[in-house]
Amino acid sequence: MAGVFTAVNENERLTPRQRAVITYLVAAPTIEEAARRAKISKTTIYKWLREEAFREVLKAERNRVLQESLDVLKWAAGLAVLQLVALASAGQQESTRLGASKAILDYTLRAKELEELEARIETLERAIQGKEIA
Repeated sequence: MAGVFTAVNENERLTPRQRAVITYLVAAPTIEEAARRAKISKTTIYKWLREEAFREVLKAERNRVLQESLDVLKWAAGLAVLQLVALASAGQQESTRLGASKAILDYTLRAKELEELEARIETLERAIQGKEIA
């Protein structure tokens, strides 16, 4: 959470033009495209990217946009699961029911594996942090 507060503080140090360019950098596929859309030279953007404050705010904005996208995907995933369950239980053809059932099982197993990996990573991170503190 400290990164968010740092980015907010850093945002106050940016010029209005830098803040505007960050919006273009987040939306554009390349720095060159962001420069074109912002009507600014890519050299200027590369110069700003060497500034820690600019990089921090850019990173925070990219993370914010990514989180919003993930939230939409999570919502849509809930709808997709309901659709799969409906197909598995009431599909007209046996092949449809079988395919939906297999998909549910596959996704459930993958989700379980990801949860286990996440727990293991968190355990390792705590162990590493404990060694760094000591």
